[in-house]
Amino acid sequence: MADGDRTLALSATLTLAPTYTNENATGNDSDDVIVRLLQVLTTGTTSDKADRLYRKRRSATTTGETLDLTALASDPFGNTLAFTEVRGILIVNRSSTVAEYLLVGGAATNAWLGFLNDVTDLARVHASTVNADSTIKNHGYAFFTSPADGQMAVSASNKDLKVKSASGTVAYDIYIWGTSA
Repeated sequence: MADGDRTLALSATLTLAPTYTNENATGNDSDDVIVRLLQVLTTGTTSDKADRLYRKRRSATTTGETLDLTALASDPFGNTLAFTEVRGILIVNRSSTVAEYLLVGGAATNAWLGFLNDVTDLARVHASTVNADSTIKNHGYAFFTSPADGQMAVSASNKDLKVKSASGTVAYDIYIWGTSA
């Protein structure tokens, strides 16, 4: 497929809607709140915009794999992707085995820091839980976003995202959206 003009419109929403109740002798006290965090991006390469999307089901081992954010193959249209800024990343652990969590970060060279502070930092993505029919009940995931320019930059010396499992071979879904310029 040809690397043609691409556009991207993206909406990412995280909703937290707990009902927290304290049953006591005088009745029930309740603390209800709804928090909705939203990222809505239109096509482009400046703040609040994105023009590239990578999504793939992958597998990580205890050795790990390194994703080069300047040369990801391929987007849903078969194009190689080269990010200069990441606006968001979602990693979903498909395993339901507690010991099979993912460790994200810590590439040996050219480590992409993005949502991490230091090259030695690692983020854990814990396992999911499943229903009796083996469908995912509650996902174990990590979700990081930054709609502003310069927050999660990618460059020749800041480009490699390492993903490895703590145990076994772990399937995971990864979604990365960002800009090409």
